[in-house]
Parts: sequence; C-alpha cells; structure tokens
Amino acid sequence: MEVNRLLGDELAYELSIRNLPIGNTVEEKRMLLREALRKEKSNLMTVPQTVLLDADSELLEDIREIPVDKVLAFARSTEGHTRVKLDLVSKAAQLIGDLNLAYGGLSTSQVERPNDPDLLNRSILDEPNRINPPNRSILDEPNLLLPEIEPGRHEATSMSYDLVKVSGENAEAGRSGQPQCRRGVRIQEPPYPMTNSSVVQRNPPREATRMPSVANPVEDNRPTSVPGEGGVSKDQLLKSAPELFMEDALFWYRTSHFNSWDDLTGKLREAYFQPYDYEYMLWDEIRRRTQGAQENVVNFVGAMENLFRKLPHLPSEETRLQLIKRNLLPYIQVQLSTQSTATITESIRLSRGIEETERRVQRFLPPPTN
Repeated sequence: MEVNRLLGDELAYELSIRNLPIGNTVEEKRMLLREALRKEKSNLMTVPQTVLLDADSELLEDIREIPVDKVLAFARSTEGHTRVKLDLVSKAAQLIGDLNLAYGGLSTSQVERPNDPDLLNRSILDEPNRINPPNRSILDEPNLLLPEIEPGRHEATSMSYDLVKVSGENAEAGRSGQPQCRRGVRIQEPPYPMTNSSVVQRNPPREATRMPSVANPVEDNRPTSVPGEGGVSKDQLLKSAPELFMEDALFWYRTSHFNSWDDLTGKLREAYFQPYDYEYMLWDEIRRRTQGAQENVVNFVGAMENLFRKLPHLPSEETRLQLIKRNLLPYIQVQLSTQSTATITESIRLSRGIEETERRVQRFLPPPTN
C-alpha cells in the first residue's frame, strides 16, 4: 500500500479499521499509518480482519460490481505517466484489500507492480518529459505541492496584538515560542469620517508621536474647511486626536481640555516638543539660512516660508520679504537692489529672471575668428 498516494479520508479509514487515533493533519495520518504497516510487516501488530462497512451494505455491493481487472489493465497501459500509474495501482490495492476483508476471495497479489524495481524509489524530478502536452490542462494534474483540505474541517484563526510591554524575562520566554500578547482583540473602525488617510493615521508607530507628524498635519497639508475637497478639516482632526497618540502622549491628551485643533497643537508643543527658547532658536536658524550655490530661488523661498510657519505667530509679508532678500545669493541681491519689490511673489519672478540671465552669461561663447 502506497501511503503517500492516499488522501485524507482514505488515511482516516485505514487508521479506523486498525483502531488507531486519527491525526489532525494529512501528514500525521500518513506517519501513523506508516508506523502501523511497519509493525504489521514485523508481526508486531495484527493485520485488520474487518472493515467498517457492513458486508450487506449497498455501497459494498456497488464496489463489488466494479470491474477490477479492467482498472488494473488500464493502470498497466498508462505508459509514460508513472505518477498516474502508481496512483491507480495503489488505489486498486486498497480496494481489493477492503473487498477481501468484506467478502473474501480476492488478494492484493492480483495487483501487478511496475516492472522497474527502482520505480518506487525514483524522484519525481527524475521522470522524463515533465512538461504537460498542449492538449492537457494543468488543472487535470494532481498538485502535490498544495496541502489537502478535508471537507467539513475548519480551523479558526485568531489575530493578536502586542498591547503590553514585555519584560526581559518574559522576552526570553517569548523567543522559545510562548506568545507574550493578548489574543482576540478586535479593532473597531472610528465613528468619525476619514477623508485623508495620509494625514490621520490609525495606531501610528511610537515615532509618530513626535511633533513633526502629530502637530504639523495642518501646516504641511493645508486641509480645507469642507471635508472631501482634498483635505481634512480641523474639526475632524480634533475628533480623531485620540487615534494619533499613545502611551504618555495619550495620557496627557486625556487629562487636558482643548477648544480647537490649534489649541491642541499649541499646548502639545509647549508640553513636550518645544524647548524653553524654541522661538529664539528658530529665529536664529532663519537668519542663518542662506541660499545654496546650486539651489534655485523657488526652493529657497519655499524652505524659508516653511520655517516662518513654525513660529508661534507668522511674521508679516514685509518682514519675511526682507529676510529672504538678505539671504539670497550675492549676484541676485545686487540685481534686486535696483528693483522695487513689495511682495514675495514679485521677488521670486525677478529673481528667476536674474538666474536665467546668469546662466546665459555663463554659456556665452565668443564668435569664431577667421
């Protein structure tokens, strides 16, 4: 009997007639059946003499009418399909054995084995012509790589989340295969609408509680006041605030009261993220931020405006314009000094023209000489 070619229900049947426990998986059933057959061959266990079906049952009557000799003849004629041949021979051997127990008169010796003695020990990779012919569907081939699923068997799956800190001793135990977490915790979706998942994230990592990712979503993304128009309103952000914090930051949020999102971000900066001289340090960085040699005017002005927005109070456009003009590249400052500009947009337009003129000057070539 080829154990490897029996399915789950056939393995369970063979174990049942031997009064052996039935394993949970197909591999366990095959292991138990192999051990039983080995003991039967060594006369350490008696060969089963009964079947589970009644000898007068209609099922056995139908089985008895099967032309076993034709099945064996078909199995012997499947040349070039070694795997199919072995499957049919194994099934026929099991069928004859069951009929012999129920009625008597048949013997498993009627099943002819392949002539090649090394055929059973040969690897599937050694078989010739492994490519399926064009007229044969790949769905017709038995898939030996996929696990066999028994009908009516369902295994429940559970999700686990790491909700508590694990001490050093428990962490060592966790490496040995013991889970150190609570199981069966289900996460419910928030009751508030979510229109921009990139701004408000659910259960962010520990690093997400820092100020750049929590206190600046409004400043960086500029959400609209109406939901669904490319952003999230400040009211929605305030309602979703409990989902943004964890551990100490969440405890701080629950023990405080906030009237608006701006109030929350301001108190958050003061409580955790801003040093005592934060505004002084930021102004110092703004004054020292100059335009790079390979940095265009548009990128430089954008970086300066971003620093201005981080101040507690946004300076006037006149103040911002003066600081931006003072930190431009020297050749741009020289050209802008001859022009009168009142807005940042106008200064950017003139500065881009100066940059383009400088590039043309650098690419200038003298006329060829005769």
